[in-house]
Amino acid sequence: MEAAALQPGRGRVQQELTRYGQVVSSPLTAALVNRALDAEMSEHLGYDSGERPPPEQGNRRNGRRTKQLRTERGEIAVDVPRDRAGTFEPRLVGKHQRSFDGFDDKSSPSMPEG
Repeated sequence: MEAAALQPGRGRVQQELTRYGQVVSSPLTAALVNRALDAEMSEHLGYDSGERPPPEQGNRRNGRRTKQLRTERGEIAVDVPRDRAGTFEPRLVGKHQRSFDGFDDKSSPSMPEG
């Protein structure tokens, strides 16, 4: 997706997840959001979960916190990863964000709405 095509106020990952117009159930939505947040943390720290951190890396993963998000299809619980330094700022789901709009608003052409 080109940078010029990004919609204001929506992150690249959120737009990529919605651009195919898939109807996504709540458990699947939560799993996709959790996976994207893990990828953001890996990008932030410079190493993947389960890998040994580089010796020069002082910041490490430090658990998760559960966050409730409202979507068009109901509430979902996501596990937002934390880092020891407290410098991780998720882009997909912001620190004080409580709603996750635009993810389930499109339906797949192969699935009827109902």
